[in-house]
Amino acid sequence: MQTRLLLLALPLLFLVGCKHGNQEKPLNRFSDPKLKKIYQLQDKRDTKSLIPLLIAKNPAHREAAALAFASFKDSTAAGFLKRSLLTDSEWIVRRAAAYSIGQQYDSANANLLFEALKIEQNPVVIGYIVEALGKSANEKALDYISKIKSDNEQIKLGQAKALCRAIWMGKKPTTFVQIGISFFEKETSNEARLYAATALSRMRKEITPSDSIKIKNILTSAQLEPETERLLKTIVEPKKASEEITWFDFKRQLPELQKNPYKLAKSLNDLVTNLPNLRYKEMAFNPQSAVADTLYNWTFHHRYQIVRTTACEYYINHFLMNGNIPSTQYLTECIASRDMALQSLAVNQIAKDSLAEFAGFLKKYQDSLSMPAQIETFIDFEKAICKLENRKYKAPNPAPTHKIDWNYVKQIPDSQRVEIKTTKGDIELLLFVNDAPGTVYNFLKAAEDGFYNDKFFHRVVPNFVIQAGCQRGDGWGSPDWTQRSEFSNYLHYETGMVGMASAGNDTEGLQFFITHNPTPLLEGRYSIFGKVVNGMNVVNSIEVGDKILSIKKI
Repeated sequence: MQTRLLLLALPLLFLVGCKHGNQEKPLNRFSDPKLKKIYQLQDKRDTKSLIPLLIAKNPAHREAAALAFASFKDSTAAGFLKRSLLTDSEWIVRRAAAYSIGQQYDSANANLLFEALKIEQNPVVIGYIVEALGKSANEKALDYISKIKSDNEQIKLGQAKALCRAIWMGKKPTTFVQIGISFFEKETSNEARLYAATALSRMRKEITPSDSIKIKNILTSAQLEPETERLLKTIVEPKKASEEITWFDFKRQLPELQKNPYKLAKSLNDLVTNLPNLRYKEMAFNPQSAVADTLYNWTFHHRYQIVRTTACEYYINHFLMNGNIPSTQYLTECIASRDMALQSLAVNQIAKDSLAEFAGFLKKYQDSLSMPAQIETFIDFEKAICKLENRKYKAPNPAPTHKIDWNYVKQIPDSQRVEIKTTKGDIELLLFVNDAPGTVYNFLKAAEDGFYNDKFFHRVVPNFVIQAGCQRGDGWGSPDWTQRSEFSNYLHYETGMVGMASAGNDTEGLQFFITHNPTPLLEGRYSIFGKVVNGMNVVNSIEVGDKILSIKKI
């Protein structure tokens, strides 16, 4: 009888145990109170409170504390991370320290990185130190990067990444071309070759005719990944001409184009690209003048925001930059319009032309900007004013204006997916709450509130990204708050990765992008918070003017 009762009770005990187990199983890593605390301090940019956690007992906590410094620039960070880099017994902590020191983009840190290279034995960590040298990019670091002769794949990968980082910092020694080409002259990992191809594609002016021949030979003889091959082809193949359209073609199509502002904006691009070829048999008519007049008028008076912004961009790039017309009146009108897109485009041109007489005028309008919603334009004003007054630009440090709801974050499973319904089909994303909790929280809350419904894909760059989430529809719309950058992970911008648009550290809002291809130059600069798991064919079919219908959890 007792045996029978025990057997009858077993299923019940099993069910109770499963239920209890499910309750205890964490949905994501932030059930660990120490990790949650580290991320909270990271979000607050609280250096003082993070320092003691660099010597926490648990290596995972030390790693997270070290990585926290990767998300924000603190000139004192390297001093605190030095112990982690040089003496921590766990290689994951040393790797985190090397990554975060590199993220400071400070050449003063190069000596510390060289000190670490003398004693480091783990090739993964060495690769991260080499990459950090590329971000630090002083002359000694550039020389070292050029002379690395290692066959270890992790160190070679670090060297290839270092080339990209240094080039992004504006450092392009001619030795880098030969180093980049060398990655294809013997067996190297596909990942390292992608970074090398990315570096070479950014050094076209430094590539000689003989270098071009070498690259052509690589394209015909080497087994290359599609994105690596595409990048190398952009170096040696002539750029395709845009679709030709005459002024009269444009005028004839205009009634139909006016129905779709995004098609109209694209047609403007085709028109101004072919400006040098615009001709007409009656010499009394000047089609270039007609285009200029149209762009000028539409900058201030077209009913669609995307057309006003596009008209301004093309008017500045194709007329003011060429010195064909006086610029003062137009630039003044753009700034006085109080439209942040027109203002930014104008102040960037003022800075480029070093028009010192505008300095006082810019200060007046900078003071009237609404912060933080217009922080991108504020930054453009500040850069221009600093250049005109010959002062060193210092990036603003936006105060946190959008706190993370950690109770909400704890309920997000690390397997959370969402479905983006678009006019071209559905795209399914896996969200990375463990790596970017603040970004994922904001994205999900905005989706739940219907923010993304009927938002346009306002930016599409072939073989690069699609971008959406702008309130204005032209890329210049931002909420009245900003969120923090989150780089405390080792994620890479591969095909189908989802990132946050930004005007600099801690200026993110709700605009996001999805990559068509690997884009390593975005890494450590734009927060990654998800990836496409279904629907890349839809991503690749999206055009400017296509729409998000809704975003929902699945």
